[in-house]
Parts: sequence; C-alpha cells; structure tokens
Amino acid sequence: MINTFLKYEKEFAKWCEDKYPFVLDNTEKNEKAKKFLQYLNSDSFRQASTYDLYKHQRQAILRSIYAFEVLGKKDLLLNVVTGGGKTVIIAGIVAYLRIIHDFNKFLILVPNTIVRQRLVDDFDPGSPTFVYHVFRFFFNNYDYLKNQFSLHIMEQGSDPSGIRSNNIILGNVHQIYEGRVNLKLLMDERNVDRVAIFNDEAHNTKAKQYNLLLKKLEPKRFIRIDTTATPERLDGLHPDSEMIYEYGIKEAMRDKIVKRIVVFKPDVETVKLNWKDEEGKIYSVDEVPWEQLEKGWVERTFDGKKVKVPAVQYVMDDQPSIQLLQVALQCLEHQKRAVPIDVDGKPKYKPLLFIVTFCIEDAKHIAKILRSDAFKKEVLVVTNKSPEDDKEAAMSLNKDIKNVPYDVIVSVMMLREGWDVKNISVICLFRKFSYHLKVAKKDPNAKPTSVYGQQVIGRGLRRIIHSKDRWESLFVVDHPILKHDWLWDLLDAAKYETPLNPGDIIDEQNIPQPTQEPLLTDTAEKIKEQMETTDWAEIAKEVPDFIEDREPIKEWQKYLDDFEYTMEGVSIEEKINQIKSRNLDSGFNTLDKEEIPTIEVNGLRTTATRSIDELQRMILKEMDETAADALIEYDGNPDGRQEYIYAIISNHLKMRFLGGCEIGQCTNKPLLEVLWATWPQIRDNFLNPDLIEGIFMNK
Repeated sequence: MINTFLKYEKEFAKWCEDKYPFVLDNTEKNEKAKKFLQYLNSDSFRQASTYDLYKHQRQAILRSIYAFEVLGKKDLLLNVVTGGGKTVIIAGIVAYLRIIHDFNKFLILVPNTIVRQRLVDDFDPGSPTFVYHVFRFFFNNYDYLKNQFSLHIMEQGSDPSGIRSNNIILGNVHQIYEGRVNLKLLMDERNVDRVAIFNDEAHNTKAKQYNLLLKKLEPKRFIRIDTTATPERLDGLHPDSEMIYEYGIKEAMRDKIVKRIVVFKPDVETVKLNWKDEEGKIYSVDEVPWEQLEKGWVERTFDGKKVKVPAVQYVMDDQPSIQLLQVALQCLEHQKRAVPIDVDGKPKYKPLLFIVTFCIEDAKHIAKILRSDAFKKEVLVVTNKSPEDDKEAAMSLNKDIKNVPYDVIVSVMMLREGWDVKNISVICLFRKFSYHLKVAKKDPNAKPTSVYGQQVIGRGLRRIIHSKDRWESLFVVDHPILKHDWLWDLLDAAKYETPLNPGDIIDEQNIPQPTQEPLLTDTAEKIKEQMETTDWAEIAKEVPDFIEDREPIKEWQKYLDDFEYTMEGVSIEEKINQIKSRNLDSGFNTLDKEEIPTIEVNGLRTTATRSIDELQRMILKEMDETAADALIEYDGNPDGRQEYIYAIISNHLKMRFLGGCEIGQCTNKPLLEVLWATWPQIRDNFLNPDLIEGIFMNK
C-alpha cells in the first residue's frame, strides 16, 4: 500500500509546530482538542500513566486526528508492527472522540476469538489491565468519563440487546454478518445513530463477507480506523482505507520496541534418501548434491525415475527433526541464561519455544520426540482440533510468565494474529510459508508479499521487559529446504556464516553490539524543502499498476486427474554440517560444545494398525483442515469458499484413490491405507495457490 499521508507531511509538521490549531464546530471544541494533544506529550500524562506512549504511538494518534479533523478523511489505516501497541493507539483515539465530540458508540471488529479475548482484557472496565487505568488519556475534569464505559461482547449466547445499552461493542466479525440479529440492531437508527469503527487486523477486510459488512456500515460510520501489521495480502488486495502511517519491524527494532530477530538454519551438504514400496522393500540412492534436491526432485538410480518429494518431508523424518530440535533447544537454553533475576532470586520470566508444523500428525510427532526421555520437555499442542482446555491453556500463558508449566508450544495454523505471549523467545519452523510475488509493470524487482509468515514471526516480537537500554532477541530456527530466504530478506535480514552445530551453545562474546543508525539522516528543514518541491499529482499518475506473478492452473481438473503421486514411503537422513545465522539487526554467533542427546530414533515413530473407521475419520479431518489451509495459503481467509474446495478434494480422492467410492462408504482398507500414506503429497498439492487460483477462475 502507498502511504498517502506523505504529501501532507509539511503541513502536518507546521500544524504541530503551531500547537495544533483546530477549526472545529466552535471555540470550546478547538480548545479541548488542542489541550488533549498537548497533554499527550506532557509530564502530566507521563506521571499519571503507568507507561508513557512510544513516539510512534503518539505520532499515529496525531496523524489520525489531523487526517480526520483537518483533511476531512474518514477511512484511515495505521500500519504498525506487531508488538507496537496498536490497542493503545485505538484507546487514545477513542478518548479523543469521547472528550472532544462527546461521541459514545464504538464498534471494534476483530477477525477471530483470539484477538477478541485480548481486547476484552484491555477494554473491560472491570479488568485489572483496563487500558484507561494504565494510560490516563482522560485528564483533569474529564477523568470521570473513563468510568462511563461499558463493554458488550458479541459472542454466541450473549444477549444482542447489549448493543443498545453499552458504548463499546466488541466482536468477532462473523457475529454480525448478514442475517444476524447483531447486524439488524446496529443498522437500526433507534439503537445506533452513528458509530466509530475500529477494524483490528484489517488485512482480513478483503474477505468477501467482511468487505460487504463494512460497506453496509459505511453510512453510519463517524470514522473508521483500520489497524494491521500486514496490510498486503497474498491475493494482491488490501483494505480500501488510506494508509496514513507506517511503522515497521526495522524501525521498531531500532527503537527497541520489539525484539531483534536472529535466524539460524542448518547448512546441509548431502541427504540420503530411502524409499519403501507397498511390499515393504527398501530402495536407496547414493548421496547426491544438495543443489539437485533444491530443484524439488531426485533421480532413483535403479530406473532413473524422477520422484518429487514435498519440502516439508525433509524436516519431518526422524533424524533431521531431532537435529533441528537440538538447535532450537540450544537456542532456548541460551535465552534462559540471559533472563534477568528478580528480587525474589528467581528468573523474571520463563522463555518458551514456539514450534509451527505443517499438519496435526506432524505436531503430534514433534511433541512425542520432545516428551521422550531424550528431551523430557513439557509440551502443549494447540490445533483447531485440540480440546478446549488446551486452547484455554494457550490463551492463559501470559498470566504468569515466571511459572509457565510448559517448555514448548506446538501449533498448526492456530496461534497467529492476536495470540500474544511475550515470553516466546525461540521459534522453530517445521513448515513452509507461501508468498505472493507482486510484480509492478514499471518495477519488475518488486518484493514478495506475505501475511502468514510475518504473522508467525510476529508471535515472538513482543518485548518481555520494556527498556530503552536493554536489547531482547527472538531466535528463529529455520531449515534450508523450506526456502524462506525471501522472508528474511523481507525483514531486512543480514547473513552470518559462522558454523553452529547441534549441541553447541551461543557465546555472548561473539555477538556484536547492534547498531542504531537513524533511518532519516536529513535535517527537518531539508525534508520540508523536498516535500514542498515534490509534485504529488504527477507522482500519483506514475504509481504502477500491479499484476500478479501467479500462473493459475486453468485446466485444473485435468491437472488433478493426471497428477502423478509417489506411492512409496520416503525416509530421509540428513548430514548437517553447520548452522548459518542471519541477524536482522547485527552480526551474530556461537560456541562451546555440549553433548548431543542420544535418541532411539526407531522408537519414536511407529505406524499403528488402524481400523477402517479410524482411517475414515482421520482422512475426513484432514480434508476439512486442508480445505481451510488451502485458502489461508491462497489469500489468508478461510470462508464460505472452503465448502467448494472441500467438495473438489472429496471428488479427487473418490476418483483417484477409492474407485468412485465416498470416504465414509469405502470399506477397502488397503485403498484407505494407500490414501492415508499419500496424504502429505495430496495436501501439498492443494496448498498450491496456482491450483486454487485456477479453480476459482474456472468455477
């Protein structure tokens, strides 16, 4: 998205210099608005509040008010990094509207229940973390206004009449789609005359139903503020509001607002592959160059047949999984040693390892390794099929960061936006992230765009202890076969080549001090001159149109009918020679050897004998999850289209694997076993955005 506020920077700077001259309805409003903004930057605010505002939070509030009051804009977007305090920005704007405009109806939209619960804690007047107790936006004679807030949560089972009687309405957007009582109440002028809309995690806005809802509410909106850390999406679309402020990871790391990110990955020289056919016979090949494997296939030496192995299979076999986990746990131990000691003589917090896997079976396998006698770790697995108790445990991890009962959290597509556990200190990736290469007609070197990859890394960005003097780091353990260089480049990663083998620890003395170079070196006067001489109208004409560098599979049915699946089981044994580290803010690394745990690999992964009913249930579950995940990889939005994708998957399995039989009707156990053994390839196939694009183009 383009920052449309750039052309107003000179006027905005002058407005700030002149102490915020407003031209509102009357003199009283002008004075109140001026005093509010002056108060935000005063010692009085800092002394009254538990924390001061970050500079970027104050700037986001100022620009929003300027764009609304001076420029007359109503649909605004703030692009602020995960961990940058978007909730506080929303609270500041709400307070401004309440004090200056006597406005009293605020609708906060969220994409899921995880984000909703986080905001409940912030906007519930009865919560100990009520935002207006922590940040005293209501000053002097206006302090009583904070006690007049009441929260209505739109959720299943709640009384919709709360929309009438409460002034903060918080809800998952799915609760107010067309046909819901909540929407009818919102649209009825007797209940809601005007409403200020805050659209959190706004990159979800382009989902069809989400977009329609916002259009319906448009006549009622007094102002709409979109907030997100990732406005660009895989489908090339973005919210239809105007971006007026952006504060990204690079700036936030420089300002010590978020952790700095260090990426470790194994440098694999060779990989030994073993195949098992349906009769249980083992086939092997000689060691082959890694460069050949990166092309996505290897040649079987006995018949020269090319076999494509899904990227995730490289890390999910036992030995490479163990090696990658050893590196992750070594990073975790280093993070534990860096924790400051509290007054009670104990560490101030417990660092956690967050692992992201490709599917539920992979998550269970990783958890089994970590719980084994070799590692003896306490593991919480959280997926969309997890028991409610486990999901609740994941949401409660932040309540006591000193005494978390777990060492490792393993997730499958579940813990993304809104899940904020600040003591996540290491992230280990056992899955691949897709990206969408947006190519500008006049700029063929445009950067890739991604949502999910950045969101996952964002789970570990929040600082644990806020300090202007002390750095905190997030370690990310990656794997080269997943090919995430585009992601680290997107996050401005710097390469570091020093080896770090499984079992090594990181030597603090070998970590260079991060630099803090200012992003803007020009003087303010020079910037003003440049802004003044810029022809913004001409620039607007030159803004390139974007086309998608996606090659949709137009004949998708033929593609699925002809797709050649590899029916042999694949076992992969890696030799990891060294670890490459890429630091997003500075150089990095290593050393001091520790003994690598001895692990009985054969005992970790077994193929249980399953009944026909069990196979049917497992396949049906995976079908449902794959349909949803296919849309997440395609454009980040699983919605009603999921049913259409599910039907295509079902028909594909019926025709290709089950002789025309439905899953629930198939009693041929060997066919079901072959289908289950092939499932990782089927899933990988349907997570291809080109296939999904072709399906929707030729519906």
